[in-house]
Amino acid sequence: MTPDPTPTFDARDVPSTITPSEPSEYDRGVIRQLWLDHGDTGAERQICRTITALEGALAGADRAIADGRLAEVSTYARQISRLGASIGFRSVARIAPMVEETAIRRDPAAVASTLARLTRHCDRSIYEIWDISGT
Repeated sequence: MTPDPTPTFDARDVPSTITPSEPSEYDRGVIRQLWLDHGDTGAERQICRTITALEGALAGADRAIADGRLAEVSTYARQISRLGASIGFRSVARIAPMVEETAIRRDPAAVASTLARLTRHCDRSIYEIWDISGT
């Protein structure tokens, strides 16, 4: 009798959760320039306004996906890219066009996946910006 070529599988070897991990990228020079141009208070206000706008655009993109309005996702992605670049969120500015591209192709699964990636980068960048903002 020939052995079964199918490998055996032990469920204990499989991670219970999948946690994507990819470092966010930000441009410290943009943050420094904001501080130089606007001072402490002005730079913080600018960053807070931009972060609020980013959060609104991400929420809008989520709603558009849920409602099947992929053309609107493209608009939100362009806005997110521009906003991210304005405060030095390199990875956000780089990933947002990927969301736009998947929306243009009308691929809902790819849009949802790339938007989730973009959201993770926004979250990480927002968290990290306060660590570098005064330097």
